[in-house]
Amino acid sequence: MADQGIDVIDRYLRPVIKRLLAQCNDGNRRKFARIYGDAETMDASKIPWAIAICERTIKRNAAARPKE
Repeated sequence: MADQGIDVIDRYLRPVIKRLLAQCNDGNRRKFARIYGDAETMDASKIPWAIAICERTIKRNAAARPKE
């Protein structure tokens, strides 16, 4: 049963983390790689936490951008 949960994470959440990383800047992606390694090969149990971190980073980056 646990293997089925990991398969669901791989199938549905791994593409989400890749899309979120694409929205991060280069420095954010380098830091992610130091912490988690490559999104393609990272441990599936870490993906939900990594998604939360990426979402917060994207919001923080948007707030830090100068407003026109």
